[in-house]
Amino acid sequence: MDIYPNSLFNKKVSLWDENFVGFMMEMTDTKIIVFGDYEQRYNIPKSKTAEVNYNIVLDMEWNEFASYRVNGD
Repeated sequence: MDIYPNSLFNKKVSLWDENFVGFMMEMTDTKIIVFGDYEQRYNIPKSKTAEVNYNIVLDMEWNEFASYRVNGD
């Protein structure tokens, strides 16, 4: 059984204006995967992210963030 460090799943994700949008669930070489309300998934380019105090801050406003939503269909 694989054990993942708690730090991976405890990173809160917020927009630059400090609005909370979800939790980081995975990180790849090019993106982070964020789960928000109602199990919505967002694939955010790493170039739009910064780590601040063990959390993730996105360099964008809500409308841009919403454009990265992955459809569950």
